[in-house]
Amino acid sequence: MNRDATYWNGPAVVEVEYHNGRREDKAFATRLEAEAWVALIPWLQTAGNEEAETVFTAILRQAAVGLN
Repeated sequence: MNRDATYWNGPAVVEVEYHNGRREDKAFATRLEAEAWVALIPWLQTAGNEEAETVFTAILRQAAVGLN
């Protein structure tokens, strides 16, 4: 697997903060899935999705996965 494939196929986490101050980490199997979810937040908000409407910030980061 080359460097680009590792980047897109590696696990990722989105740190989500809601308007009420609650924070949550959403784990995704690949960075591509995580980026797609973050990109869809504005559309989901305008479509009336209850969870998306309360999102204040969403920060994408690599998931720390250890080798066992």
